[in-house]
Amino acid sequence: MFLNVDTLRQALTSWCENGQCRLAAEMPSLAVSPFHGTAHLGQAHTDTFGKFLTDARAVEGDNEYYNYPGLETAMRNAGHLHDEPDHEPPLEAIS
Repeated sequence: MFLNVDTLRQALTSWCENGQCRLAAEMPSLAVSPFHGTAHLGQAHTDTFGKFLTDARAVEGDNEYYNYPGLETAMRNAGHLHDEPDHEPPLEAIS
């Protein structure tokens, strides 16, 4: 993917804010592809996807599927997330 940080940030913010987009059937699994495709953006990429994940979970609450578990797994497998036991959701991007 050929996105810069600002375009990625705008796209993920719009995605999260638009309920029809955020709640479309395949969107949670589709979020993994742009995560991998924008890894060249470095820490800004990690921070942007971490914010998206946190914001989506704040909106969706306990809706397990629309809490984007595939994205969390991809971020965790890439070493970008760690647990914070005192916070919900227990996610923070690792610097």
